[in-house]
Amino acid sequence: MARCKAELGPFFGVESRRDLAQELSVEDRACITAAAAKLPRVAALKIEQSRVVPQPSAQKERNSELSHVKVEIDVSVAGQTSTYVYNCIAMARLR
Repeated sequence: MARCKAELGPFFGVESRRDLAQELSVEDRACITAAAAKLPRVAALKIEQSRVVPQPSAQKERNSELSHVKVEIDVSVAGQTSTYVYNCIAMARLR
């Protein structure tokens, strides 16, 4: 499981931690960014942490070009914390 506490856009205002962000693949970072864009638009919403969890897939055997991950984003607002979970299916990078 990769963890990242990185700036996901100009409206999130989260401090960058480049050492952790560099562990993530381009696809994983794209999934985190896409998931963060789907968060509720609340002015005081703060992203505390995000992580990418690889998911096994029956489709993988049929199409090895697809990457299946679960993105978990921990947020806080008005003293309450929540975790939003998104599924991400993307084209895997050629290795």
